[in-house]
Amino acid sequence: MYNARMKQISVEKIKLFFAKKRVITLIAVIFILILGSFYLYNYTSFSPKNYAKDIVAPIEKELTASGAVKVCERGDNGKGIDNREPWYGATYTISLSQAESIELLQNTYAQAGYPLIHASPTNRGYLTIDDAYIDKWFFSENTTSPFSDLETGRMEVVAQVNARGLETSCPTPIVAPQSNTSIIGLSIDLPRFR
Repeated sequence: MYNARMKQISVEKIKLFFAKKRVITLIAVIFILILGSFYLYNYTSFSPKNYAKDIVAPIEKELTASGAVKVCERGDNGKGIDNREPWYGATYTISLSQAESIELLQNTYAQAGYPLIHASPTNRGYLTIDDAYIDKWFFSENTTSPFSDLETGRMEVVAQVNARGLETSCPTPIVAPQSNTSIIGLSIDLPRFR
């Protein structure tokens, strides 16, 4: 009788052990599926487009056609758990003087529908740049996001030519601008997703 009872207890313990193991395995599989889905959604071709990069695409195309070389880019589609605002920025080098680069930027942005204003201590728009550096910055006013799934609000469209810090804005340092070369930075920040 005692042995039969011990066998029954052992069988029940074994069943309970495997039942717990199945629950733990199921939880682990669900967790892996959630993480995998998050990865696929945010870091692969399944990832939603970056609206900010799409807006800047015609500007980048024109800059490249004019001889600018993209050194690096950065951005976020605004669909992650840590960021809900799409943004994009890129840094270029070009074999043009600062004045020629400014003219190219102003024409290119105007053609894309974002006329640039040369920032100054008395007209800096939404820029929070120190007066000592403001003359290298440009911004566009009255730019409203065209995307219905974003909150209503202004897009911050910004460009810089030979601004302080551009030569170190990429993982690979860029040679400081000379009289016949320039470093161009462009960025756009959109409102948050609803």
